[in-house]
Amino acid sequence: MLETRLAGMDKAIDLIQSAADKVPSKMDVAIQQLRELQDEKFGSIAIQFKERDTRTEQTSKDSKVAVDAALQAAKEAVGEQNKSNALANSKMEASFTKLIDQQAALIAATNKASDDKIDEIRARLSAMEGHSKGSGDVVGWVFGGAGLLIALVSLIILAVRAIK
Repeated sequence: MLETRLAGMDKAIDLIQSAADKVPSKMDVAIQQLRELQDEKFGSIAIQFKERDTRTEQTSKDSKVAVDAALQAAKEAVGEQNKSNALANSKMEASFTKLIDQQAALIAATNKASDDKIDEIRARLSAMEGHSKGSGDVVGWVFGGAGLLIALVSLIILAVRAIK
């Protein structure tokens, strides 16, 4: 019985040994499964990161294209605005020059009218002075003639008295 018992124990030890020998391989299988699961999860995360990076790059490229297009449009708009401003400035300069020319013509016309009035007033004053001088001359001629006449009459009277 002891032998049977020892044989049973040997058999139990062999079974335990074979079970113990199988544990590392089962562990290796479980570890391998965990590793595969982990690799799959990390691979999925890596794919998500790549997709995110791709989307970010695409968004960045799209944003750059949009910003470049907006800047180009703004540049063209500024160029057109500058052309429009230059055209408006030239029109305003032409209008301003025309206005200055009109003002100069108006001033010249006003000066001419003033000069004509001044010349007319001078002519009238000259006529009045001439009339006054002429009147004075006439009075002088009248007095001179009267004096001459009186002198002649006096000479005639003296001559008649002298002859008598």
